[in-house]
Amino acid sequence: MGAAFNDKYLLPSGRKVYNSVTAICPVISLRPTLDHLYGTQVVGRAFSKMTKEHFKEARNYVTDVPDLITDNHIPSSRKDMADYIGSLASTSLQRRGIASTTPAFFKSNNFWNWKEEVKTPLMVWASKDDSVVNNRINAEVMEHDDLYEKSANVGVLNLKYGNHCGFSSSYGAQASAAVLRTFVLTHSPEFVDSYNTKQEMPWTFGFKKLGSQYEHIGQSWHFYSNSNQVKVVFRLFNWNGGSDCADKGPWSGSGICTSTREFWVPVSSLSKLGARVPRTDAEAQALTREFNTKVEFRIKGHPLNGTYSSDFYMTWRSHFE
Repeated sequence: MGAAFNDKYLLPSGRKVYNSVTAICPVISLRPTLDHLYGTQVVGRAFSKMTKEHFKEARNYVTDVPDLITDNHIPSSRKDMADYIGSLASTSLQRRGIASTTPAFFKSNNFWNWKEEVKTPLMVWASKDDSVVNNRINAEVMEHDDLYEKSANVGVLNLKYGNHCGFSSSYGAQASAAVLRTFVLTHSPEFVDSYNTKQEMPWTFGFKKLGSQYEHIGQSWHFYSNSNQVKVVFRLFNWNGGSDCADKGPWSGSGICTSTREFWVPVSSLSKLGARVPRTDAEAQALTREFNTKVEFRIKGHPLNGTYSSDFYMTWRSHFE
């Protein structure tokens, strides 16, 4: 739907808002997907329980339909969950001044009711073993649709494994990143010249030396709303942490095999990377994703991971955000 709306609602200049759209594990037909999800014996029971818990928690902050998420309204039967969700959504729209009914809500959330062919480059990325968004009634339909099967603008990457958006776990982070990077850069040529431009910044925030039994296995950034400091977490693997550590290795070992070191870094010291104090939780999440995507820790031209070095620096791709 994002690609379809991108075709319809242009900028004042006449250009499209987005150059391309990636739909990962997308729900293409909402109502059939909900019916299948809540109707399955194992996953359906688990999701029904989770959904009820979410609705009960939502009572603390939902303002438009609080009277509809009380215990006497939340359905006890899984088969009634889809209708209940549709009723909640349409009632919420009505109370905000938007005409809607439950059937109208589900109709507008079914991509196949969009009659015009999508012209925005669109990649649908899904897996056939998805236990949440049933593949046969979503991505597989588009994959074999007469219109989109031969479309020059729309392609379906329907993989055998990955379950629900777990492509990095199934095929590796590098392969998944390569797919996304290639698709985006193919349709956004203005990024190509600057994508490979890397700059360096030393790590000057302290790091005690490691013994040779340790190995860096990951680093992550964490921004927080209204905080002028950002947390950086280094994950370390200890080959001598226990009998399982040496046997399973750094990518399988857990528990006593791994540890973390946390550092709080002033946001102001990272301003030339684009860091800023987030004003909201959403902005903090966006900055966290951006830094975890664009900043890499390296040592002498090689990735920090796989080493036990305490002398490293940061690189980042400019203009990638």
